[in-house]
Amino acid sequence: MPFGYLFTVALAAVGTLFALRPVPFSRPLGRPSYYFGLAANELPFAAFFWMLLLLPTALAFADGDIDSAGGWAAVALAAVTVIGLAVIAYRAMGERARIERAMDFGLGAGWRAAIDADLGVGLRRRPPWARILLLPIFRRRLDVRRVADLAYGDAGRRNVLDLYHHRSRPSGAPVMIHLHGGGYSGGHKNSQSLPLLYHLAGQGWVCISANYRLRPEAQHPDHLIDLKKIIA
Repeated sequence: MPFGYLFTVALAAVGTLFALRPVPFSRPLGRPSYYFGLAANELPFAAFFWMLLLLPTALAFADGDIDSAGGWAAVALAAVTVIGLAVIAYRAMGERARIERAMDFGLGAGWRAAIDADLGVGLRRRPPWARILLLPIFRRRLDVRRVADLAYGDAGRRNVLDLYHHRSRPSGAPVMIHLHGGGYSGGHKNSQSLPLLYHLAGQGWVCISANYRLRPEAQHPDHLIDLKKIIA
């Protein structure tokens, strides 16, 4: 029995299951369900390549470990998990159209052409498949500068932000403000959406990623007040 391979496949399978059928956060398994399913939900291609195909499965076959009923059962579990990851990836691709509609609603139907004209470069219209498949967690760019921990309020570490901009310091750049997730009770400005922040900054945007006050010390409308301070 290839226990190392089985453990890796089982870990990916559990994460995929929770991504497809998350347990409500109010139930006892809600929090483990969220954390186990996070990687599969956010990076299904990474889970496929690095946890199932490229490393564990290829090594298991190369080392001759798949020579028992237990080994083939692990391969079968990996195959089922791949199907689940494909479903997750398909769902994620559908979000692109929803984001486009939200941008049209918020910025007007001509937002893409206006930004292209302002920046002098076109926004990417197709997913960067090479990076998605081969470098899913690559995030930093040499042409982008991160200015960390700029204070915008008086709440210490919860009132600081990071600024991302192209090293050429473009003028008249569009601005995006990013606030991390975490249900207003956790999270950090330098832990989420980093590929997006660096990509947009590399295209000439100015990006802001900010901490904000968290529960239970902060309550509504403290989070909105922090956001207004960030905008100001």
